This record gives sequence, structure tokens and C-alpha cells, in this order.
Amino acid sequence: MTSMESYQLKIRLEELETAFFRGVKNPVKISFHPNLTAIVAINGAGKTTILEAVAGLLQVMVAKIKSQSVGNITGFEYKKDVHNGARQAINTLKVTVNGHELEWTAVLDRSGYQPELISDFGELEKLVSQANELLEVSTVCLPVLAYYPLQVAALKPIEEKELKTDIFQAYDNALSGNPFEGWNFFEWYKGHEIRAREKEDSERLVKLIQKTIYKFLNDGVNKFDDLKTDYEELLSGELVIFKNGDPLKINQLSAGEKTLFSFVTDLARRLALLNRDSINPLEGNGIVLIDEIDLHLHPAWHRTVLPKLQDTFPNIQFIVTTHSPFVLQSVPNEHALLLKKAKKSKELETEELEYEYGSSYETIVEEVFGIKADFALSIEKSLDKFYKMREEILAGERKLEDERFIALAGQLAETGLEVRTIVASVMAQLRRHLQIQVPS
Repeated sequence: MTSMESYQLKIRLEELETAFFRGVKNPVKISFHPNLTAIVAINGAGKTTILEAVAGLLQVMVAKIKSQSVGNITGFEYKKDVHNGARQAINTLKVTVNGHELEWTAVLDRSGYQPELISDFGELEKLVSQANELLEVSTVCLPVLAYYPLQVAALKPIEEKELKTDIFQAYDNALSGNPFEGWNFFEWYKGHEIRAREKEDSERLVKLIQKTIYKFLNDGVNKFDDLKTDYEELLSGELVIFKNGDPLKINQLSAGEKTLFSFVTDLARRLALLNRDSINPLEGNGIVLIDEIDLHLHPAWHRTVLPKLQDTFPNIQFIVTTHSPFVLQSVPNEHALLLKKAKKSKELETEELEYEYGSSYETIVEEVFGIKADFALSIEKSLDKFYKMREEILAGERKLEDERFIALAGQLAETGLEVRTIVASVMAQLRRHLQIQVPS
């Protein structure tokens, strides 16, 4: 291979098998679509459990890429994550790496989570070793592997630091459950802004990042542009973006805007590091897990966020969870998977959904959530109002105990079991967020 040729390490998630992990008792197999899988379930059915099982096992891939010992998989409370009454949990991941079908198994017991003991990593190590040997003499593109629980990141001011371009920095905290820790985008973006004055590749990258951010935030009502580092108040600078002609610090954006901004910029930064010689690094490959993709977002954005993600990052395999009928409107049924607990045994089951792509809201809520169409129009209006109030609570403009919000939640809950589960999920989201949110 000559120095001008490129080597890509491509990965696709095929299947997860989990047993005795958290609330999962019986062995459950879940297959994933190569482009997008949207997992929908009532609150407590196990959506987050599935994503975190995958995230834990993907840490094996990162360790091998970085030539590190796998050791204990982090991010688990070992005494709590084994199902009650079981001695150990067993999770197995099947992936395809550069056309090779691979799998590895990890056993979680009360003392730790050890994959090295029972898995053969020979083929994986061979593929990764080839990529690492070429890093110094050739163009190598590595896959992004990241897990995003979509809580609003604590956005911090830029600090004066040297621009870091180490390819392996793209994996820092990526699967930890807190990918925004340290909030490296500010430092990274500012460095490329400065370099763009002299280097064409940095200028091209800055413009690409700006275009991507505007694409996600512009919604026909608000126009965002002119993202830049402003040095008027802080000598080290702080990031501002113009909204309808007015400059705003990133912390002044709404909860939904901050969610999209922090997630999209973090993913773009990681892809740029892993595909540093690519004309368009956003076309890099990888696996991205997103928990509760509808969290913080206005219902109008629920319908557009997944199509925009797939269009912007065409080679990423997205695995997302949602309880929003609006999100499912944008998802073909072959990409959707329902998680539910059996009525008698309470064991986790999966079910393929059969609604038609582009179905109306009424069809989605009836066929997926079991809500009769006769009630759909009034429910849609009430849910829209409910979601707007939720965004106000997340933005600090309304209290969770607000009487109007509580009354509306109660009215919706009385319309049937299915709507009640949606309301319960939103309330649980809000309580979790308000407990863990880091003050800005």
C-alpha cells in the first residue's frame, strides 16, 4: 500500500444478546438495521438497558484500537446490574468489521465485567493492528463509536489550551455515558478558526461545521448563522452564534437548541479527528447510540431530527430510543422495533412494527401505541401543548409543579393506558434531568 492510499476500518452492529442484565431475565436477541434502528417502548421496558449493554461491549473495540488491555468495562454498578436472583449477567455482541463477522461475550458478576476471559479477539486484533501500522505512513480512517444520553451538556467557557489533534482523542469519554465531559468542542473549534487564516484544510473544516450546525438549528422560523469565537468579554474568547440577527452565547440557547448543538458538534468533532485527511469527515463510518432522542426537542423537530442525521452523517449506523409518535413518523417500519414486557411473565419481548412509512400521526398512535383514532386529533393537540410546557420546564421558564402542567398531564393520562405511559415517560425524563442537570 502506498502512502497516498487510504485504509478504512468499517464496523456495523449486527446483534446483541443479553441475559440477566438489569431488568432483563430471559435471554433476548435484538438485531439491528445497518443504517438506523429506532427502539420504542413504554417507560421501564428496557430501552436504556439495551443501549448501555451495547455501549459497554463497544468499549472492547475502542480498547483494541488503542492497543490497550480490555480489562474491566467501565460504567456499570456491578452489584446492581446483575438481575436479582442471578449470579451473573451475560452479554454478547455480534459485529461486522471490514466484512469479517466477529463476536465477543462479557460476563458481569458482582465484582466486575470481564470480556477478556472468554472471548477470542484474534481476528479483531489482526484488523486493528493493520490500521495502527498504517497510521504513520498512510491515510487511515477509524470508526466513531459513541453513546449519547441526550441531557443538555454543561457548556463551559473556552480555556487557553493547545489544539489537540490526536486521532485517539476522538474516543475520550465516547462510551462513558457522559460524552460531553470536558466539552472539548470549544477548544477544538477555536483552534481551527485560528489555523483557517493560513491553512485551507482548517478553513474548509470550519465552514463544514458551521453549515452542519445551521442545518440542524434552522427550522423555518428561526435563522442561525455566523458561529464564531468572540473576544470582547473574555480574553480567551467565547463561542457565540447569531439567532435572527442577534448574537447569543451558547448557554443562552433554548434547551432543545443546546441539545442539538452539543450533540451535533461533539459528533462532528470526533468524526473530524478520526477522518482527518478526508475532504468531508462527516462521511466517516461508525456506530452512534442515542438515548431518548426526543428529549428537550419540540415536536416539530421530532419529525426532522432523524432524517437530518442520516443525511448529514450518511455512513453512521444510528441506534436510537424514543417514545415519541412524532419521531416514528419519520422512520420506515423496518427500522423500528418495539420493546415490551409480556403480560404474564413480565419478560422482555421484541416485536417488529408494521405501520406504513409516512403514516399519519393518527395511524402511528393507533397501530403502535394502541390509541383509537377517534381520539387522536384532540390527543395530538393536547400532547403538542404538553411537549411545549415540557420544553419550558427544561429551559427553567416553568416549574415541574406548575398547576397547568400537572392538570394537563392528568387529563392526558385519563385518555387511556397508552397515553398514560407516554406522559409517565416524559415525567420520568423531567425528574431525572432536574436531578442530574449541572448548573451552567
